Amino acid sequence: MTADPDSSHIDPQDARERLRADLESRADRWLGGEASSFPDDDSSIDGFVTWLLRSGRLAALGEDRMLASWPRVASVLGIDVPQALADAALAGIRRIESLDGVVLAESIAEAEDASCLELMEGRTTDLLGTTLAGRWLRSWSDAVSHVPLDEDGLAFLDERRRLWPLPDEMRLPVVETPLGEIDLIAGAAASMPARRLVPQFVHEEEAALFDDGRPTPGMIRRFATRRGAGATGSGRWLRADAELDPYWQVSLGLQAPGVGVRMVRIGPVRMELHPDSAGPGEDEEASMLWTASLSDLPLDVRTRVVCGDISIVTDEGDRFLL
Repeated sequence: MTADPDSSHIDPQDARERLRADLESRADRWLGGEASSFPDDDSSIDGFVTWLLRSGRLAALGEDRMLASWPRVASVLGIDVPQALADAALAGIRRIESLDGVVLAESIAEAEDASCLELMEGRTTDLLGTTLAGRWLRSWSDAVSHVPLDEDGLAFLDERRRLWPLPDEMRLPVVETPLGEIDLIAGAAASMPARRLVPQFVHEEEAALFDDGRPTPGMIRRFATRRGAGATGSGRWLRADAELDPYWQVSLGLQAPGVGVRMVRIGPVRMELHPDSAGPGEDEEASMLWTASLSDLPLDVRTRVVCGDISIVTDEGDRFLL
């Protein structure tokens, strides 16, 4: 993806005007049929995704005209936007896992743009919320929640906060209060490492053996072995049982008396708490049900996600892997 306009020695208003001008110029040329006048990658899918993410940022700052025009631009360019955003999110999550320094901070900034896009698109065109794009945008921003940075990365995010004063609901916590490597070392003694409750899940099927794209009975049976129990740092117990149904619906039943659960995720996909589930009460028989549907993902992505760890994060900071 292309870089932001040069941000050195400019103020937030100037930065916003430059961003607006850049987005308008690209949109006007695309809509005017002049995509060929751009460098090779500007009218590509990556170029469009970069434009859309930054339009989300500009909308978060109160200017949503560019964001509202995305359906028309995408139609002219012939881009499948939900798929393009899902691919970009998956690539962004993978980059975050392997980068450091300023490049890592730039990826965090992209994830914050993704968060802006997810929130603001629902207030403008509201065409992406029910697609796989919305889920992947949330997963992208979730993936940077506890990323440590070196001094160069911290300096980049300092400048990001100065130039782009986003509303509190749009600002990612990792940008508002980034975690430096020294902070991570200092907090290590007080934090609990992730505890694996079961061996890592591996599926054995080749794609050609799937029945019309559905998981095989063998995969479903093996997935059901993802169950285990562990103690939190405060000595309370948590029990978890996972299931996969023939339609790629992942369910996780949790019994965790007195334990608040902050987040559950399978691979990069965030799971949602069922509205009828009990809260973190003291009843040992009560359980919470967390679910995620993978059915709208491409088959190869589904198989990668379903093999990912189920991560359970408690309000106390415990992290369990299933």
